[in-house]
Amino acid sequence: MAQHLFNMRFQLSFSTLRKPDGCNGTRPLLLSRSSGSDMVLDYRTASACHATIRFKNGEFVFTDGGSFNGSYLYLCRPVELTPSQSVQFRLGCSMISMKAVNKWNC
Repeated sequence: MAQHLFNMRFQLSFSTLRKPDGCNGTRPLLLSRSSGSDMVLDYRTASACHATIRFKNGEFVFTDGGSFNGSYLYLCRPVELTPSQSVQFRLGCSMISMKAVNKWNC
């Protein structure tokens, strides 16, 4: 059986979730297999709360949700997403690359 390779691009935005100070989000963005999440991960290894991304003090912070399979192998603490620099995380057998882009001045 041939393997299918694919490349998808998603854009998650805090533009409608920013507090009046402009440097913090009102809530985190949720990445999970749940249909109510901000990014639905259609993988059997994704949990109902796989990971979150927070916008706090002008920085993006990626946090594993404590799922059985995890987003990173051995991730022990949240990871700050440096603007314009890619970070990869594991989702089952797949790798996802994420890049934060901050267009606001904080």
